[in-house]
Amino acid sequence: NWILRQLTEAPAGLRITGYTEQEVMKMGLLDRIHPDDQRSAMQNLTGALEEPGKLAHVEFRFHKKNDEWCTLESFGTFIGGPSKPMLIFNSRDITDRNQAQDTITHMAYHDALTGLPNRLLFADRLDIALAQARRSGEKVSILGIDLDRFKIINDSLGHSAGDELLVAAGNRLEKIVREGNTVARIGGDEFVVLIAGTESADDGLVVAQRIVEAFRLPFQLSAGSFYATASVGLAVYPDDVDDAESLLRTADIAMYAAKEAGRDTFRHYTAAMHDREANWLELEAELRRAINENELVVYYQPQISIGDGSIVGVEALVRWNHPTRGLVAPMEFIPLAEEIGVIVPLGAFVLRQACEDAVQWQKDGLPPVRLAVNISHRQFSDQYFIESVRRIIKTAGLEPSLLELEITETAALRNVERTRAVAIDLAEMGVRLSIDDFGAGSTSLRYLQDFPITTLKIDRSFITGINNNASNSAIATSVIALGHQLNLNIIAEGVETQEDLDFLASRDCDEYQGFFSSRPVPNTQIRELLAKKRVATKTAA
Repeated sequence: NWILRQLTEAPAGLRITGYTEQEVMKMGLLDRIHPDDQRSAMQNLTGALEEPGKLAHVEFRFHKKNDEWCTLESFGTFIGGPSKPMLIFNSRDITDRNQAQDTITHMAYHDALTGLPNRLLFADRLDIALAQARRSGEKVSILGIDLDRFKIINDSLGHSAGDELLVAAGNRLEKIVREGNTVARIGGDEFVVLIAGTESADDGLVVAQRIVEAFRLPFQLSAGSFYATASVGLAVYPDDVDDAESLLRTADIAMYAAKEAGRDTFRHYTAAMHDREANWLELEAELRRAINENELVVYYQPQISIGDGSIVGVEALVRWNHPTRGLVAPMEFIPLAEEIGVIVPLGAFVLRQACEDAVQWQKDGLPPVRLAVNISHRQFSDQYFIESVRRIIKTAGLEPSLLELEITETAALRNVERTRAVAIDLAEMGVRLSIDDFGAGSTSLRYLQDFPITTLKIDRSFITGINNNASNSAIATSVIALGHQLNLNIIAEGVETQEDLDFLASRDCDEYQGFFSSRPVPNTQIRELLAKKRVATKTAA
């Protein structure tokens, strides 16, 4: 107590703590030190008495007169002898500095938006959990979680709504996961959950199921009530892999498998998933090479007038002429091109090649027809998209009014303002815009009045076997009627039978395309069809 009194009776000590010299003389100063700091503080202070001339450094939390805690930092030296000891201290209040340091440390290890642990802190906790599991023989589960509709909400409602959703999702996860486990946000709309010290992989499966079920409930945001389901992937130590990096990677692979299974579900990692991932890595390298070495080719599918059976347009469709696999279907490589970021140059190639082919057809005396080219969401969102379209048309020498760009209904909804602005620019250029796969997404019909579009394409899922499905026939009939009220051209995709065609004719649909008339064919064969001006099918009554 004598040592502490020497410290606190100093002018700096009195000023910092708020006590008077008389109050200090009467109180038990050790009790004013925070219990967690008492031992180390007294060891450092008494050490100064044992070694005269040695500079002692002590830092501890002290209870001030105003009932607040401050952190005192003191440097002291013992001088004199045992009969007349004297301590000289220099003290300062470092409370603000320590709080700032705590804040910096928290920021380094936590996500700024949700307050959850970030990737760095999660990695530390995972390493600790794995070390404990190796000693105890217990299991560690990792759940990788991705929000299925985050991009749609973020792009449609704005980043503030997206941030709201991420915070709400983090809160929901923390309520599901029991105390002692870790929920972290590791980037974008990706979260991970660490479940340590379990005896069975079933514990992770139970939590995964709870997460999927909980995320089926709506989120209440400032803009209203919205749904964002979750895709969840599970990986377990030591059943699946035995190190931290592999555990995170396999949970991520399982999560993508859940997405491919239709989203709003969970998957436990299997070796087959890893094999597929390895195949995708190989396919990625081959696809990048294919773009550079001209292995991609453009096929064309006729678009037929239902009124007279003539070919009024063609849709350009990319194929991959693989040197060993032969023709690779788009569904095998287009999603990969989207994921690895090469869809923009790939799409530009298709547009350029199709425009050059269409111009050559006219030079060779074939009748001009409308050229439809699919545009991905990433192409459409690219800041140089309009400039690229303008340059390709000019270089090829194509009449702009013959070009119709197709964007899916879902892609058009992702950013309504962007869609409207690009559609206006295309219209001013003379290029037509079509909404593809109409009916499969969730576009509000009122947007059709805002976009300067020219064509609606009814999704093939509503056309195949339409006579045997009352719901699909009602939807197709409504879309045709709606489109005509808005002065739009209506094309039905996926027509495979005479019955399909007869139904569409009875509803006054304008055009169709599908295997009933022709599969997509290479340039040489589409030239032959264009020369005949029609396909060899029975005209609908």
